[in-house]
Amino acid sequence: MNTLDNKLQQLLWEGTVIPAHPLALNEDRSIDEAHQRLLTQYYIASGAGGIAVAVHSTQFEIRDPEINLFETVLR
Repeated sequence: MNTLDNKLQQLLWEGTVIPAHPLALNEDRSIDEAHQRLLTQYYIASGAGGIAVAVHSTQFEIRDPEINLFETVLR
């Protein structure tokens, strides 16, 4: 059984926030990379303990090779 690092476990027990990261899209539904980065920076500046990427059911399509946005969002 794997155990969490003590520091990480303490953060979780203290109730750190790990928000789901929405996609920033342009009108044509392509990714808006500049606004996506701004959203990430906002969560970091707000003190989030992490960011949950591609967890909404509407974001599973980004993993589809034809859409090919998963790695872009992670980057």
